[in-house]
Amino acid sequence: MKSWHNHGGQRIGHKAGLSLTPVLCAREPMISKPHEAYRSRVLERIQHRDQWPDFERHEFLTELKEIADDSFSQNTTAGYLGALLIYHQLLQEMIVLLILDAEFYLQLTVFPEQIIIPIKKKAMFGELMSELERTVNFGDKSEFIKHCNELNTIRIDLAHRLTKKTYIRTIEDLARRAKSIFEDGFESFEKAHWWFTLKFKNYAKDALWQRKARKLIQESA
Repeated sequence: MKSWHNHGGQRIGHKAGLSLTPVLCAREPMISKPHEAYRSRVLERIQHRDQWPDFERHEFLTELKEIADDSFSQNTTAGYLGALLIYHQLLQEMIVLLILDAEFYLQLTVFPEQIIIPIKKKAMFGELMSELERTVNFGDKSEFIKHCNELNTIRIDLAHRLTKKTYIRTIEDLARRAKSIFEDGFESFEKAHWWFTLKFKNYAKDALWQRKARKLIQESA
């Protein structure tokens, strides 16, 4: 697995201003009357790449991945389960970031209208998946969602097997499948995140769009 960096060579999350685990409410995005401050903020963000959606603490995520791999290599039930839980959490971080990508992309496409995906303190994996499924289409979306659902199914299956007499070989097979799915999911995530990055780059280079945006902000002042 590659380290948690973006395709532009920048560290993922560098000055992104995002918390490690921002959790979104699985509800429809809120569209409301735009305010001048909101419009100015959107325009400012697209002009500064370090304000685009990204992971904030990529070093910590990389460390977690290494811990998961070490746990997996122990070849024990506890090691397999620990690795699976970390892989699952890392995949959830990717889901959240893609939702944030989609939110910013929508803010650009419907500008000057205001759109915000509601945020709450806690949300389940399934809630986040529902939010991601409802949002805009993007590159590798279906593949990424498929990998997320597959890994979540394995996690639930393993949890249920803990209360039954299950041979360690069965747990090992499921864990190996989970690890492979996670790697595939990360690859799909990279493609999806890069798809959004290219869209953001196009807006950042579109001088005509930015002039129109500034004019709208001035007229609404």
